[in-house]
Amino acid sequence: MKKLIPTLSIAVCLMAACQSKNTDSDAGDSTSANSKEIDQSKQCYQSIKNRDTANLSLNMEDEKVTGSLSYNLFEKDKNNGVISGIVKGDTIIADYTFQSEGT
Repeated sequence: MKKLIPTLSIAVCLMAACQSKNTDSDAGDSTSANSKEIDQSKQCYQSIKNRDTANLSLNMEDEKVTGSLSYNLFEKDKNNGVISGIVKGDTIIADYTFQSEGT
């Protein structure tokens, strides 16, 4: 458990925002094309360093946050799981329930 917290902290700190594709079939109205709103409630992050990868997907509603976190550290078991928690300022406080390969 002591190794998990620093690993998650490093993974979250090194993540970069993913690009989300938004398709809009209403090309006739120029005002709607210029006033598209970006959905801030869904966010995706990924970190790749050498052979280590981490992926984080977040769904935020008010102060609640849920999502998934998976990371694969080179020559270590891959971990997949879900997070659930709250946002306080610029900090996410969450529980991470995961399953590790090989256990």
